[in-house]
Amino acid sequence: MVKIDIRSIINRRKKPDQNKEGMLTASIETNLDHIKRLLEEPDDLIIRNFAVLNSPHKCAIVYIEGLVDDTYVRNNIIEKIQQVTKKKSKFLTVVNFFLRN
Repeated sequence: MVKIDIRSIINRRKKPDQNKEGMLTASIETNLDHIKRLLEEPDDLIIRNFAVLNSPHKCAIVYIEGLVDDTYVRNNIIEKIQQVTKKKSKFLTVVNFFLRN
């Protein structure tokens, strides 16, 4: 397991191409790259990218391996998000049907 001195990472001088410390952008790729750089790309950093049904939005979950149960993340977070969007998609299909008729 890798030890990380968070204070030294936060206090480190930023490179000019990095956004402000702690700021998110509209780009998930940029945000994930920022997290990787901030944590100095530890071997136990897990990034799970997944798609949301019928949505152009990309999603990701970031965690440290060993601190989180992988099965729990898959079954109780990723699948739940996808189920909610699936139900929302069905609801919107019904609403749109009635609005058109």
